[in-house]
Amino acid sequence: MINSRIPGFHKMDVDQRLDTLVDLNIITKRERKILKDNGSCLSSGVADKMSENVIGVFGLPLSIATNFLVNKRDYIVPMVTEEPSVVAGVSNAAKITRLSGGFQVKIAESLLIGQIQLMDVKDPEVVIKQLELEKKKLIEFANSLQPRLVLRGGGTKDIEFFKYLLEDSNKWMVILHLLVDTQEAMGANLVNTLCELIAPKIESICDHKVSLKILSGDFSATSSMFTPPSALAMRMGLPSERSSSTAT
Repeated sequence: MINSRIPGFHKMDVDQRLDTLVDLNIITKRERKILKDNGSCLSSGVADKMSENVIGVFGLPLSIATNFLVNKRDYIVPMVTEEPSVVAGVSNAAKITRLSGGFQVKIAESLLIGQIQLMDVKDPEVVIKQLELEKKKLIEFANSLQPRLVLRGGGTKDIEFFKYLLEDSNKWMVILHLLVDTQEAMGANLVNTLCELIAPKIESICDHKVSLKILSGDFSATSSMFTPPSALAMRMGLPSERSSSTAT
């Protein structure tokens, strides 16, 4: 278990900070060497394989924000920014917040949505009814493509159907939403693959050609914290009674 409270971290030089992180078992000696030698920077050859028309690479400072206590657990937060005072401000806010127990975060069920589009649908109600009758089989087929994900508790949980009228052409389209629980994975490639493989099944059910297949997300998280006026007063150098009387 790490401790994100590292007094005086901002006063150290780079070598001292790296040594401190090693001593606290936050990074390894090998990782220290990589960071010190800028080994984490992309080579132009690797960059050229990641994007188009590459002519070089662009570096930014890699910092860490300290003091974070989230759900009673300490975290060191990596940040990449060239703007002064951002990392200091974030670390300072986290330091104040940890005095009253830190941040409390709750994550609702997070689902990735695989959107599949059917164009030029003459009767969307009929098409949606056809698909709804086969929804259970479509979900079973989708989950058969990702058995390991299903074993971890994830997989395709539901399929939603929507109809939209394109005003410029006065034509209907039907949109399917595959709601996929990807567990700990980001899941973009996974959901894209599902959309590609399930598309022929959809076409055979409703006799319409699938057009676009695209990915979107449905994520919901709430974060709360409580900071007593006395803690703010202490950080601002004010008498606690003055802070308490003016806090809202």
